[in-house]
Amino acid sequence: MNRAELKDRELIQQALQERSKNVYWDCIFALRKRKTSRIYALSLELLESKQAGAEKLAINILAQLGTDQFRKQKKVKALLLRLLMQPKRSKLISTLLLALGHNNDHFSRKTIEKIATFRKSNKKKVRYAVSFALLGVENPKAVNTLIYLSKDKCKFIRDWSVFGLANVLAVDSKKLRKALWARVSDKDKTTRLEAILGLASRNDRKIIDVIHQEIEQGDFGVLLFDAIQEIGNLETLAKLNQLSNHHRAGHKVALAWLIALEDCIVKLKSKFN
Repeated sequence: MNRAELKDRELIQQALQERSKNVYWDCIFALRKRKTSRIYALSLELLESKQAGAEKLAINILAQLGTDQFRKQKKVKALLLRLLMQPKRSKLISTLLLALGHNNDHFSRKTIEKIATFRKSNKKKVRYAVSFALLGVENPKAVNTLIYLSKDKCKFIRDWSVFGLANVLAVDSKKLRKALWARVSDKDKTTRLEAILGLASRNDRKIIDVIHQEIEQGDFGVLLFDAIQEIGNLETLAKLNQLSNHHRAGHKVALAWLIALEDCIVKLKSKFN
C-alpha cells in the first residue's frame, strides 16, 4: 500500500487499527512529514477522542511533527507539558516523556523538577523515559536525576543514564565522576564502556589503567576506541599494536572492529608525532 496516497484521516485510522508496530510507526513517520498545521489540528482532535490508542497516537505524532523551525516555536513542547501536568493522562506518562525528550532544549526548572518526580516509578518504561527526556540537559537537577537512574536495576536504564552523564561535557563535578566510576565495573559491557568514555572525556587520568585492563581482556566494543583517542598514552599505543599483531596472525575478528582498531592506532600515533 502506498501511504502517500492515503488521506490524513485514513492514515490515522490505519495507525489506530494496525497491530504491526512497524506499520504503526510507518504511518506516524508519514504523518509527521505532511502539512504541519493540518496534522497538528488533527492531533488535537485525537487527544480528545475516546477511541482506543488515539491519545497515544497523537503524542507520538506531535513528538517530531514538522520541521525543526516549527518545533522551535515551542508550540508542541508547551502542549506536551500541559498534558504531562494533567492527572487524566497518567497512563501516558512514558509516551509524553519520550515525546518531550525530542523537544528538550531550554527546559525550565519547573519542567525538569516535574520530570524528575517520575524517576522512582515502579514501571521501568517510565524510568527509561525519564532518562531519555533529560539527555543533554545541562542542569544540576537533571544531572542528579541521571545519577540516580545510573544505579537502576534495569541495565538498559543504567546504560541510557550513563550515556547521558558521559555526554553532558559542560557539567563536571565530584558527584558526577563518582557516579561514572561506580559504573566502570558494571556487568553490562555497554554501560561500563560509556562510563569509561565519560571519564576519559573529562581527562580523568586514573581511567587509563582501566582502559589497559579492557584492552588486555580483548572483549570490548568500539566505544573504548573513542575513550582511547581522548586519553590514551604511549603504553596504550603499544598495547593496541600488540592486539593488532595478534589478530593479523589469523585470529578471527569482525572486519568492522578491526578497521576501527587500525584507525584508532593511526589517530593515537598522530598525537605523539
